[in-house]
Amino acid sequence: MRGGTKSARLPLVDSLRAVAALLIFGYHALFVTGHLSSTNYGYYLSVGVPLFYCISGLLLFRPFARSLIQGEERPSTRDYGRHRLFRIVPAYWLALPLVAVLLGRTAQVFTGGGVVTYFGFLQAYRLETFVGGIGQAWTLCVEVAFYVFLPFWAALLALIVSRVAATTKSRGRVVLAGLGLLILASVAWKVMVVSHYGGDRAGAIVPLTALPAALDQFALGMLIAVLLVMREGGERSSHLLALCSRRPWVPALAALMAYGLIGAVHGNSPFGSIGFGSQAWGLATVTDHELRALVAGGLVLAGVCAVPGIGLVGRTLGSGWLSRVGEISYGLYLWHLAVLTVLAGNLHWALGEHGYLAEPGGEGVTGSWPVVLLAVLVSLAVSIGLAGLSWTLVEKRLIALSHRRRQVVQGR
Repeated sequence: MRGGTKSARLPLVDSLRAVAALLIFGYHALFVTGHLSSTNYGYYLSVGVPLFYCISGLLLFRPFARSLIQGEERPSTRDYGRHRLFRIVPAYWLALPLVAVLLGRTAQVFTGGGVVTYFGFLQAYRLETFVGGIGQAWTLCVEVAFYVFLPFWAALLALIVSRVAATTKSRGRVVLAGLGLLILASVAWKVMVVSHYGGDRAGAIVPLTALPAALDQFALGMLIAVLLVMREGGERSSHLLALCSRRPWVPALAALMAYGLIGAVHGNSPFGSIGFGSQAWGLATVTDHELRALVAGGLVLAGVCAVPGIGLVGRTLGSGWLSRVGEISYGLYLWHLAVLTVLAGNLHWALGEHGYLAEPGGEGVTGSWPVVLLAVLVSLAVSIGLAGLSWTLVEKRLIALSHRRRQVVQGR
């Protein structure tokens, strides 16, 4: 930011990032070892993706919210863009060709179209390329689209706020109303998509994962940012934030309940089913998405309201190792699936080929499962090691360079 005071740091956000990364790791570990099934709750560990989105919405919108609500100078778009560029692109561009070689995807990535698609964060916009290159990087395409969208949205809100709101409280309410409209628009987009595609679930994947569909998950983080900024300015922002500050376990419990309801939507919950049949997949899909948003929002709200080391949430998220994993979570996100595929996935395939593993529900040999579990744990350790190298050698240095460039420009 060019003006105003620096936002108070949110000490447990790194731990929230770690939770998101480990959830996604668990989801992919089940996938590569053949245990990912829609009939159990491991299938919903991909809730780590909306958790990442919600965290991004919180952190990136917070400086803009301070400008909109407290009247501070608007953050520099140039600084914002440079920080995002230095934070995301170099580590990804380094990992992408190495992962392509590791997984035998060079013919896919190193073509004219492949270079533009995968290095240009465009893989999520065609079904044929959706999980190519670094398979999970389709979510990066959504993140990058959000990075581009955010300054324009903030500028629109600034125009509206300048014309209709004069006090801190009224400005906060206008921004909250704008975010509410953003959430409604995102839900309407998903309803339109499922109505248009009917039973073509594969065809709906791209529009159901693009930024308009995910905006409500980003917006929940943005909404939490607004509540925090209003509180920082001395405003009584909401009874919700006050309650969560006293009892951060409440939003954490709400997130857990929403996670349980995801299974009920798909008829997999031991506590009953909401009753969506196969013919109502569109309604189930939209409901599933919103429940994932609630899981993410609940966890983020708990994380920003808890005090490190105090209470169950504060002690859990205040763990030093969790914070450290969160610090290197971007590298863990980039590398883990390739490592899992090479170590755990290939081992699982080899054991199955030689009859050492039982088919689901079968009577085969199961004695090698500890070996597969060990391979998953080794994959996690290797992924964390690579993430640590990525952080130390690439990410950390470029973040510092990004800030130094800003200081040089300001000093001229």
